[in-house]
Amino acid sequence: MQHILTLAELFTKGARYNFVPITTSSLGKSINKSQQAASKHLMELESNGYIERLRSGQKVSVRITTKGHSEMIKISSVLKSSLDSIPAHLEFKGTISSGMGEGAYYMSMKGYTKQF
Repeated sequence: MQHILTLAELFTKGARYNFVPITTSSLGKSINKSQQAASKHLMELESNGYIERLRSGQKVSVRITTKGHSEMIKISSVLKSSLDSIPAHLEFKGTISSGMGEGAYYMSMKGYTKQF
């Protein structure tokens, strides 16, 4: 799903349970996209059933649907399990071969020798 940041921004604005007024200009700034891209995100999210929009003249209010909320919960779960499964250490296996001949230079620097 390409509009995760847009949905996340709508969550931060309180759109999970209530319709919140929003402009595509302010949304675009919040997600580092153009006003046009933000408008397109909202149209696609609405057409896919992730949000509802209410229009009143030039004003638009948005609310995240149950489907949108469920999708964000799935994404959150995947991210959490992926981040929690990062190993505490990594082990590298291989063969050391000749480098560029700059090791002596770096090993003469205190910051590098402290690390070894």
